[in-house]
Amino acid sequence: MSLVSPPPPWPGNPATGNFSRVRTKSTPTPRFRTGEGRVNEIVRISYEWLGDFVDLDGITPKDAADILTRQGVEVESLTMVDLSQIVIGKVLEQVKHPKSRNDLWVHQVDIGSRVQQIIAGAPNAIPGALVPVALPGTTVPNGRLVKDLNIAGYRASGMLCSAAELMLGEDHSGILILDRGTPGQPLSSVIPSQAIMEAEVTSNRPDCMGHLGIARELAAGLDRPLKRDFMPAFTGTAEPPGRELVNVSIEDPDLCSRYIGGVIKGVKVGRSPDWIQRRLRAAGVRPINNIVDITNYVLLEYAQPLHAFDLEKLEGPAIEVRRAREKERLLGLDGVVRELTPDMLVIADARRPVALAGVIGGEDTAVTNLTKDVLLESATFSGPSVRQTSRALGLRTEASARFERALPPELALAGARRAASLIAELAGGAVHRDWADVYPRGGSIFTSR
Repeated sequence: MSLVSPPPPWPGNPATGNFSRVRTKSTPTPRFRTGEGRVNEIVRISYEWLGDFVDLDGITPKDAADILTRQGVEVESLTMVDLSQIVIGKVLEQVKHPKSRNDLWVHQVDIGSRVQQIIAGAPNAIPGALVPVALPGTTVPNGRLVKDLNIAGYRASGMLCSAAELMLGEDHSGILILDRGTPGQPLSSVIPSQAIMEAEVTSNRPDCMGHLGIARELAAGLDRPLKRDFMPAFTGTAEPPGRELVNVSIEDPDLCSRYIGGVIKGVKVGRSPDWIQRRLRAAGVRPINNIVDITNYVLLEYAQPLHAFDLEKLEGPAIEVRRAREKERLLGLDGVVRELTPDMLVIADARRPVALAGVIGGEDTAVTNLTKDVLLESATFSGPSVRQTSRALGLRTEASARFERALPPELALAGARRAASLIAELAGGAVHRDWADVYPRGGSIFTSR
């Protein structure tokens, strides 16, 4: 039975696939195992997200895990995240704990039926914020039992929860701030309880490093069709005036076989909607802003690393994919300045490197809340080249973990189209009709439709 339209060819995988996540300064270092010369990735899979691609009617999370394991995707753990015992609270007051030697804050929190005094170490739960509250006697999803405490003379009747404590991600640096909700409501009314699978993906299955690829395997095991085609529709409509189109050149097609650059103007950078944030956290990625979140979200679907540049910060308009020059440096999104060597591939504008190809973007051209126009990058880089650069710098990112596995050029276009569509929908941007799409062995074109 034919389940979907024909997928792009995957090296070592004659079946199907496409998929997952990149690293910015907010995303975790990828988890992996080594053995017999291979590196296997550990990926987090949201059962809810799989439902976007395949009908799960009558299929429990455990059923799905068992089917995937039979299909060759070994599910190592299945965690049910029950949020029904956590309530929504609204912070009314936040003051510094006057007697604590540590940086603690005393909060007065409205939980609907009463006001609760809760002490927390993170300072981000300011008055007016909606927060998840675990009351005394509650066991939070990470297994911690909440008790009434006395901290330096002040009663603490509950806990304000981080994403990590709720098992909604790995971020434990601050309290999870909610976009919506009513004090006293169960948290599950705004963030559905979830089932999270962790699966080991072998090095020859890059298609299974994200949700669409995992869904293909699940659909095959269920003998059900996928709900969505691999290639999204093109959404570009705006006409670029004059020579506004970004010019792209590739120095060595063996190191970069395809580079797509799409201009999206008039974006409004801000918080992502709850459903995007929820799914990113489920995959272990901390939300940053809607543009960065969309690139990470699409990567979790398609396994195609993307990057968004602030167009106004680029010297050009020109992008050159070339080897680094002796002594060139790049300030990465992780805040580290690295000296580059000529055997490393970079993305450069007319003046300097702005990204390390397939590994990490540059801080100087990063999207911020002031960004109005973006250049969306989607490319296909050489796996051995990315691996060599990653090892030389001791920097293995979610992007490099995927590029190392030889992604097909068709995936670059699919990922770019999906991201552009979401940016237009969620950030209000106008996607320009003409994209730079340099594909030396598939033909150089300047309109990706």
